[in-house]
Formats: sequence, structure tokens, C-alpha cells
Amino acid sequence: MTRTPCKKIYYKVELLLESPLTIGSGRDIATDQDIIKNRNGEPYIPATALTGIYRTLFEEEKAKQYFGYVKIEGEVKEEKNLQKETEMVLQKDRNEFTRKSKNSEIIVYDGSLLGEFYLSQRDGVTLDEWKTAKKGSKFNFEILETNAHFITFLEITEKVPKGEENGKSELKTVVEQILRFLRSGTIHLGARTTRGYGKVKAEHIWKAEFDFSKTEEVMKRWLDFNLYANTSEWNEITEEITKEITNFSQKSFLRISLKLKQKSGIFIRKYATDKKMEVPEEQKMEKSDLSKEIQVGSEQLTLHDTNRSPVIPGSSWAGAFRHHLKRLMKEGDIYESQLIEQWFGIVNKKKKISKKSLIVFHETVLRGTKEKTITRNAIDRFSGAVVDGALFKEKFCIDGHGNLEILIRKEKESILKQKETIFFQLLSATIMDLHNGILAIGGVTASGRGLFEVESITIGKAEAFMIEGDSSYQKVYQILQEEWKKILVDSEG
Repeated sequence: MTRTPCKKIYYKVELLLESPLTIGSGRDIATDQDIIKNRNGEPYIPATALTGIYRTLFEEEKAKQYFGYVKIEGEVKEEKNLQKETEMVLQKDRNEFTRKSKNSEIIVYDGSLLGEFYLSQRDGVTLDEWKTAKKGSKFNFEILETNAHFITFLEITEKVPKGEENGKSELKTVVEQILRFLRSGTIHLGARTTRGYGKVKAEHIWKAEFDFSKTEEVMKRWLDFNLYANTSEWNEITEEITKEITNFSQKSFLRISLKLKQKSGIFIRKYATDKKMEVPEEQKMEKSDLSKEIQVGSEQLTLHDTNRSPVIPGSSWAGAFRHHLKRLMKEGDIYESQLIEQWFGIVNKKKKISKKSLIVFHETVLRGTKEKTITRNAIDRFSGAVVDGALFKEKFCIDGHGNLEILIRKEKESILKQKETIFFQLLSATIMDLHNGILAIGGVTASGRGLFEVESITIGKAEAFMIEGDSSYQKVYQILQEEWKKILVDSEG
């Protein structure tokens, strides 16, 4: 019997982390949720996390065909045995079941860090409508900061039927679709993805191919091939993959992009602090000099990049939009808690209820900011005197600009099918209130912080436009409706 010749094809992908990543390890040593690490203490992306994302690109049956499955069928047989007149005991006599499984045709490797990386902590807290933290809702988690690079691999064994040596198998087509998906930059990994975490994009893609149907020399090359080395076997195909890219999010998301400009200072408090450093004796100040240097009591949350760029987390945007929509619904006497839970998600551990948010808020990185430090104190409301020990410094940023990207997910059984008119009316009003300074972001908003101006807005494939007066509300609402209908038509097609 003659064997069908085959090819071994390897793909190497360099991933760039475009937003913070958090993949829980199940441990809570450094934080309430530590990031998963290898034995060297370096974060990595498990192959299971990548495979799970890849499977979502395909229909269930196709995903099973290429990524494998395990299915157990059958039941436990039981017999009743009378041991005593007053006691009946159920005895498990035998287990009869069948196990069906199929190995994955695509081998996926872990994503390993390449070069420098930085770990930090983020905080989470649930706020009520008065921006007061709910009891027991404060937690922190470990993240891998942006701009980290990963290397991952995909491997396939492609059978080559006689006479079709130069053709392209369906398996190869599937892998190339995955590569286009990675290159498109629409993939999110790990936890808190609806709040902008875990966004990655393939920066470079290489391929190494060994066709065993040609010469015996190919077998020797394959045996000498080192997957992890930068050998001449690797050929970059990034440009080729980029040419065939399609917008993978177009059929499942409505994208809204707001170009923002600061109208006042912004303050997103950084609660997690670094370990204290010991101060040499010669640098310690005398008691009489303490008034000259007041320690900064709170700082703006920043990225760990060269500019220490201020950042507004997706969770801050989500919280602000959620509370504002809730407020508008109550004012219009149309409030339904179920709608808010469906749109923004819910996790209720007591009732064991969880629902993923239909709205994805990405982080906003503020560029071109100026840092400002002010000294504040508390005043006794009765005497008008300064409260003892209440003097502190506060650091925040001004004059910045950035982008807020909002994605609205389309689901088969989405509540938006019944309530889309109300939702888009509320969302349009919220965007207008953000522009007009009615909706503020972050802390100290009662003192005028957190105000933005929407310089321009882009919805779906429509052209960007500027907000000009209250009449723009109708334009925002109309384009939201039109672009959403296009998403529904495209997905059904």
C-alpha cells in the first residue's frame, strides 16, 4: 500500500499587545487575581486561550473537524439489591458509555514573551449612582502592560493527493483565515475583553514548508529544522496575508469612534502603589523642612510607556455610560433593570447569574497632556478653619486628546432586536451629554473634572462628522440606526 505524500507547514506569528492583558492563573498571591505565568515567572498566553478564539471563527461542525472534540455518550446502569427488609441500597453495577473523539488537525502553541515586559496592577470597584464604592466590591488584579510582544506557532500536516501538488487544501485555507484574523487586530484574549483588555495584533507572520513528495533532501531539512531558531527556512508572508484581509468585526460589531479633546483636568485614581523605597539617612529631611515637601496623595492612572501616558480604562467608560443611561431611563420613566443588565452585562454570584456585555469599551490613551500638581486641604464647615492633617497634593493631567472606541456586539438572541430604538436613542443622548459636559468621567467630577468635547464621531462605515449643536442628536441617532441595520443584513447574508 502506498502512502499519500504530505507536507509539514509551520507558521510563526509575532503578536503585539495593544491593550493590557489579564489571564487569571487561579492564584491570589500578589493580587486578588494573579496573571498566569510560566516556571520562569514570565506571563504567557496558553494555547487553549488561542485555540478557543480561533474556534469562534467557524461554525460548530467545522470547528470540530479542524480543532477536534471529545464526546462521551451513555449512562450509569443501576440495580436495586435488597440487603435488609428495611433498607434499599442502590449499587452501581457497571458503567456503559462510549467515548468519541477526534484529534485537532491544527496544532496551536503557547504564546511566549519576546523581549521586555512590565507587570502592574489595576483596581476594580463597583460604584453606586452617587459614585460611592459599594461595600466589599473593591478588588485588584495583575496585568501585563501594553506593547509586549509574543511569539506563537501553528502547525499542520497537509496531505497531497497525486496530481494536486500545487493546489491549496481546505486545511491550509482555514489556517490562512486564522492568520488574517490575527493580522486584522480584532482579537481580544483573556478576561475583561468587553472593557478593552487583551487586544492583540499580528505584526509579523512567517511560514516554513516541507513537501515530502519532492526529494529526500526535504526530509533531512525537516529533521534539522529548529522551530524556535531564526533559520533561513522561515519566509515572511505578512504582506501576502495583509492583502487578503477582510474586516472580521464588520459582521458582528457596530464600531463607534469618538475623537475626544479635554475641556478640564481628568483624574482616574491609581490605587495600587509600588513598594516603598528606603531613603538614605543623608537624604532625610529635618522636621522643620517637612512643610516644603508634601507627599502626593493620589496620582492619575498611566500606562507604563516612555511618556507615562494617562489612560482612561474601558471599565471607567462603561461605568459612566451605564449610570448615565440608567439615569436617563429613570427620568423618562422607562427604567427596566433587565435592559441595563442585558446591555452592560451582569455577574451575580449569589444567584449564579452572568451575562456578557453587549457593549465593548476600549481604553482611551490621552496624548499631548500636561501634568499639573495642586495642593488641597479640607475645611471645617463650621469654623472655616483647615482640618488638622488634611493637607495633601494631587496630581492630574490637562490639555490632552484621545479616542474612545465603542463596539456593539450583535447576538442571535440579542435583546436589541426588541429594544433597539430605545437603546440607540439613549446612546445618542449620552454621546451628546458627553460633548456638552453633562456626563463627566473619573473622580472629583463635582469640582469640574473629567469633561470632554467630542471633536468628531465615526459610526460604522459612515463618514466622520462633527457635532454641531443639539440638532446633531438626530443625526447621531439616524446613522446609528442605519449602520446597525447594515450589520444585521450583512450577518444574515
